[in-house]
Amino acid sequence: MTEQTLSVSAYARKEQGTANARRARHQGQVPAIMYGHGKQNQPMYVIEKELKKAMENPSFKNHII
Repeated sequence: MTEQTLSVSAYARKEQGTANARRARHQGQVPAIMYGHGKQNQPMYVIEKELKKAMENPSFKNHII
């Protein structure tokens, strides 16, 4: 079995809330949150085009982004 690396660009976000999330979506960004055991949650934006491209890969469901 070959190992593939999938990657998408993500940027930290400081503003939260529905209006800010809606604005980000109109700009081609997907609001997201990175969770980690024993770590503070990190709100971020993921680039929509890159995420869609990664999701087209059949092995996407088997990866942690």
